[in-house]
Amino acid sequence: MVNILKLIVDWSEVWAPIIPLVVLFVKPKQPAFLKPVIIYLCLSFLMNLFGDIIGDFKMVYKWLPQSNNVLYNIHSIIRFACFIYFFHLLKQPFY
Repeated sequence: MVNILKLIVDWSEVWAPIIPLVVLFVKPKQPAFLKPVIIYLCLSFLMNLFGDIIGDFKMVYKWLPQSNNVLYNIHSIIRFACFIYFFHLLKQPFY
């Protein structure tokens, strides 16, 4: 049981989006241009959580996929799309 708790605490990429998400829930009124960032944070938490579960427990639970590369690749595409949309919503002139 202690090893499982240590393993979950070691998932820093999963828990990193929680800090800005907590701030979001404490201060729910955010500017409209931050919507893509908020979407990214929620999806990032979920994708990294599932990716780490697959990576760490694939030997224990044989029904899990044997690779989490697909999730990390989809995560990269979502990150790219959300931040492109974020910069589009800023409506800054091209320099």
